[in-house]
Amino acid sequence: MYQTLQEAFNRFIQFLPNLPPQPSSCYVSVVSLESIHQKVYIITGCSSGLGLHLCRAVLAASRLLIATSRNPSKTPELVEEIESAGGTWLPLDVTSTILQFQVAAALQVHGQIDVLINNAGFAIGGVIEDVDLDDGRRMFETNFWGMARLTQLLLPHMRGRGCGTIVNISSGSAVKRMQLIAFYSASKFAVEGFTEALSAEVEVFGI
Repeated sequence: MYQTLQEAFNRFIQFLPNLPPQPSSCYVSVVSLESIHQKVYIITGCSSGLGLHLCRAVLAASRLLIATSRNPSKTPELVEEIESAGGTWLPLDVTSTILQFQVAAALQVHGQIDVLINNAGFAIGGVIEDVDLDDGRRMFETNFWGMARLTQLLLPHMRGRGCGTIVNISSGSAVKRMQLIAFYSASKFAVEGFTEALSAEVEVFGI
């Protein structure tokens, strides 16, 4: 188990520059010559924590980045940092009823998305008998259903191109029992099961 966020982040970014190259059969819709040579990453939940660290790592690896958060106006200094380094920052709320339009706007930036990192999420704590079930449902809407919605919206794009990578951020609490975060653990356990099934379904499409 990782003891700190930094340790988990350091381990994770080892894989970012070494993702499998696009297969030669992959059709690329290009709006600039730069897009031919660089993968386009979209990351959710970039206003703090792991999402922000991943944005910085993607840019450091010379990839094209679309960072997203529910309300970019709340973190203008981070938006300035990412965009001055060559990234793009867009509003995107995985629980929104207009998510499909936000995804469409993201696809217009570079004409393609190669890597989706579903990072948006939050935790609530407390003993099981005291946690408000409405709070638990709200957390599932972001941690699980938001991830599922965004995945569904981008799968046709990736399947049509014959390639893509989807990274769903889970947690050690999904596989190791931990007190006081039962509902968070359950949401991440759902992410684990979804991701295993997704992998089995889409690997034939090069995803």
